[in-house]
Order: sequence, then C-alpha cells, then structure tokens
Amino acid sequence: MTKFCQTMKIGKKMNHRKLRKFSKPLMVIGLLGLILGSIITYLVEVNYIAAKGFQVRDLEKEITLLEEENEKLQVQVVQLKSMTDLSEKVQELGMVPVDKITYFETTGQVVARR
Repeated sequence: MTKFCQTMKIGKKMNHRKLRKFSKPLMVIGLLGLILGSIITYLVEVNYIAAKGFQVRDLEKEITLLEEENEKLQVQVVQLKSMTDLSEKVQELGMVPVDKITYFETTGQVVARR
C-alpha cells in the first residue's frame, strides 16, 4: 500500500473517533433542547387555554345578565300592551271616568227566600 492509502485509513479511523466524541454531547444537547421545547410549548398552551376559560366565564356572566334584562323587558312589554289594550277598549265602549263612588250597604236582612 502506498503512504497515501495508509494515511487515509488512519484519517478515517480518527474521524470516526472524533464523530463519536462529538455525537454524544450533541445528542444530549438535542434531547435537552427537545425536552425544553416541549415544556415551553406545554406551558404556552396551558396559559392559552386558561385565558380562553376566563373569557368563556365572562361571556357566560354577560349572557346571564342579558337574559335577565330580556325577561324584565318582556314583562314591561306585556304590561304596556295590556294598558294600551285597556285604554283602547275603554274608548271603544264610550266609558267615562267616575267622579263620585257610592257603595251599597246591606242591613243584614235576607233578600231572597225560598
């Protein structure tokens, strides 16, 4: 063999040994980076979900308040409609306001007998 071939064989063995020396730390660093990245991603997602939970709770409270206000307004609509209907019926029948009210008093005697 020539000196060049012998040098190449020795160089390949040395390169292989150097790769082994560098591959373990690189693999450990890569694994730690992957774990750290996973933890950071998990924390970001948990924070995002918690923030959305608070938004949902606030919206549910707002919905409850709006439903209560809606019920109050519906009651008010019914009251106003009944007063309007009553006023219209009074005008249609030609009723007039009463000035003086007189009550009928009984003497305690029986009015009808059998």
